[in-house]
Formats: sequence, C-alpha cells, structure tokens
Amino acid sequence: MSSKDINEYVARRIKDIQKRYNFDPRGGVAQIKTAPELGEPYWRFRELVEMVQKLSLQVDVLYDPNGGNNASAIKPRETYVYFARKAGTDVYKIGFSKTPVRRVQEVQTGNDGHLHLVAQIPGGRELESKIKRELQQHKPRDRNKSHKGEWFQLTPEILKETLRRHGGAT
Repeated sequence: MSSKDINEYVARRIKDIQKRYNFDPRGGVAQIKTAPELGEPYWRFRELVEMVQKLSLQVDVLYDPNGGNNASAIKPRETYVYFARKAGTDVYKIGFSKTPVRRVQEVQTGNDGHLHLVAQIPGGRELESKIKRELQQHKPRDRNKSHKGEWFQLTPEILKETLRRHGGAT
C-alpha cells in the first residue's frame, strides 16, 4: 500500500466517523462519559488521529466545536422512529433512536424473544409520541405480560397504514 493510499484511507475513515459523531480531536475521553455507547467509535477515531500524527499524513480532521454543520463534512445524525417485531408474534416495539439497529440489539438483551427491525421512519420523540397515541388502542390488554409500555399488537395492515401515513415503508 502506497503512502497516498494510506493517506486516502485514513482521510476517508476519519471523515466517515466525523459525519456521524463530530468528536473533538483535541478532546479526551470526557466527551464520551455521558454516552458510553460511543466508546468504540471514539477509540477508532483516536487511533486514526494518532496515525495521522505519527505518520505525518496530510489529512484534515474536521471538527465543528458548535456541534453544527459549519464544517463541510460534518452533519448531525438523523433520528428515527423504529418498529421492531418480536419473532413469532404480532407484538411490536416502537421507539426512537439515532441508531435503530443498535437500539434493537440493546432491547434484545432484556427480551425473551428474538427482535427484528421491521421499519424505521425519519423522526424523533415527537413523531414517536404521535404514533403511540394513534396506536393506543393496540396495546396488549393483559398488563401483566412483559409487553407493556412501548409494545403494541399490530396486524400487518395496521403497520403498513401507520408507515404510509408517516412516510415510511416496510
């Protein structure tokens, strides 16, 4: 691998990480203390920044101290309302997250059945609350079951109609 190839690879990796996380290259681990799930991407980012310094690579590490989009390569991550189905059932969890796949994996940890991410719609807490209000009558009736809170019993037709109304697709 030539030094040009290494330079391009490292630049591309840093740009990808910064688009999603906007880490401060001068900052330390304190910037992830309130969000431990950012540990893995942060340490990958730190390794790449160290590589830039050690190898004197010609890579700009873009960072926006305001957390906005002043730097051309940095965009805030979008938030999604997601629908995850418990395998073998008509029970769905509805939630919101910037990383729906990771969030479903986290929820899986405390769940006795396998969860499948079925759909996601761009939107945050407000859209999630609106959808849950619309689907209130579809909450499981037996409140003693583990399907409380963010869980809903939905037919395929109800799910499709909900997604259609809010701009998503299955």
